[in-house]
Amino acid sequence: MRKFFTQSVPTYFEVIKWLAKDSLLRFKKRSLFIVLVGFAGLAFQAFAIGQVLYYAKLLDKGGEFSFGGISLYPRESLFLLVGVASGILLSIAISSYLVFKVKSKALVLSLVYERFLIKKSFEAWVRGSAVDNDMACVRYPEVVFSRIINSDCKLCSRAFFKTATPY
Repeated sequence: MRKFFTQSVPTYFEVIKWLAKDSLLRFKKRSLFIVLVGFAGLAFQAFAIGQVLYYAKLLDKGGEFSFGGISLYPRESLFLLVGVASGILLSIAISSYLVFKVKSKALVLSLVYERFLIKKSFEAWVRGSAVDNDMACVRYPEVVFSRIINSDCKLCSRAFFKTATPY
């Protein structure tokens, strides 16, 4: 177990660091948009839950709700019920739209990144060597490049998709 933590965990951190440098920093604006809109969707979900809890607390206490000089009793006011339900529905609708937007943009971005990685793999294959930013050129057999082209590009793209979206 100790061997796992001393040898494998630093390797995982290196892969995560490489993935962040290579993907998130390459598409800064798109990644920032995805993260910000994702958190906005999450905020609207939290706002809807807050509205539900606040209205439930008002119903439980039986007190009055005052807003702009108007006092309403939650147990008796149909207007307040419709207003709160409309607010919750609007918050959930906005949240759903933002989450959909984030998922679709992240999917498009993962496909763009996958295309970039495949192009990079083919270029390395044509040259006959694998080039990494931190490593020197190393000769690899054709089988290794076929594996990179067929699997690693898609896996890196999926990992990027998972790290970019907060859900």
